[in-house]
Amino acid sequence: MAQDKEQGHKLRPKLTYEVVRTEWTAEESPRRNALAGNAEYEEMNMKLAEALVQRSDMTKRLEQLKARLLRNAKVQEGDEPAEDPASLLVEHDRLAADLQRMIARINRTNSRAAFDSGALTDALAARDVLRLRQGAYRDLAEEATPTWMIGSRSEVRWRPMISVAEIQKTADALAKELRDLDSRIQEANWHTELMD
Repeated sequence: MAQDKEQGHKLRPKLTYEVVRTEWTAEESPRRNALAGNAEYEEMNMKLAEALVQRSDMTKRLEQLKARLLRNAKVQEGDEPAEDPASLLVEHDRLAADLQRMIARINRTNSRAAFDSGALTDALAARDVLRLRQGAYRDLAEEATPTWMIGSRSEVRWRPMISVAEIQKTADALAKELRDLDSRIQEANWHTELMD
């Protein structure tokens, strides 16, 4: 320490860390288990938005398990796989069954949950079609916009067969409508309880 002072180094204070133990109440315990990947998560009440997040996570985990299965499907003679394919396959099938139950619950909820004058399923269908329409208008506007190729020997001149400005205006309006509808759907997801 004296050597540090002599060399002009600043002394750093000793950092200490205190571990705080959190006790979970009986009500919070299912949420903790859910975060740990416990299957009991599916049995507790949750919002539709939470179920959608869990479905996405399960799908990603299935893909990861598939990749691990494929990596361990065969080895050179005399070698052992890094992981047991049989146990990975059991885990994959269990997770696939959990995912199937979750998707069924989400679909039942979407078909029964009220949204505006119809069901949430109607809003999802409208959103899907809006995405298709907006994409078509956006791509049409891009394709119809004249471009010139510098250094080209071609003398062919292209002209748009539609009003690019009008098509782009429609694409922008559809994009806004899509964003608004998507926001309302997301809000509904956080206010809708997942049904059994």
